[in-house]
Amino acid sequence: MNHNLLKSLNSFSVRHLAGTTNTIFTLLSHGTVDICMRAFPTFCRANITKIKEEVFMKKIVLSALCILGFHSAAMAETYTFTPDDFTYKTVHDVAKIAPVVLDEAGKPKTVFLKIPKGNILPPHGVEKGYRVFTVISGPVFWGDGDVVDPAKEKRLPAGSVIVVPPMKGHHWVAAREGDILMQGVVVPDKTFVPAIANKIAN
Repeated sequence: MNHNLLKSLNSFSVRHLAGTTNTIFTLLSHGTVDICMRAFPTFCRANITKIKEEVFMKKIVLSALCILGFHSAAMAETYTFTPDDFTYKTVHDVAKIAPVVLDEAGKPKTVFLKIPKGNILPPHGVEKGYRVFTVISGPVFWGDGDVVDPAKEKRLPAGSVIVVPPMKGHHWVAAREGDILMQGVVVPDKTFVPAIANKIAN
């Protein structure tokens, strides 16, 4: 019991505080029920029902605010997209490409690449920057060289990663078993993990 608070409260008369119920209700909401009952017995007994209702409602409101505050802090705002949400343009007459992220110069940095089943993206090369492709759906039949030769193709299932260095000749992509969807990212040199860097160096 806080005797100094009780002594201070006893210095007021019920006549002065009877009209200021908010004062008592505020004290009650802060856990000082026992002090209020001892300091203002007449007022508390006469208004016990209202006091209980006020305290109960304050607890409900406080609980609601805590719940809302928790959800407000815990619920992060994210944005989701599917490959079909982007705008595609046709390249090499058979494939479609859609920018997802642009670099500071406004050039595509991350793209989606689609090739319908039965089509072949003809031999072409990369002039600047490494291209890192991840096969999302396929499989992809990938070949290196200036002439399409199915015998030289590698069958790459979904999840495969393809690293294409700049100025290293031509390559082609064939969709022989199904529609192809790949994600491509342009990256600078010397940004690869050792597993990729060592293979490129060799």
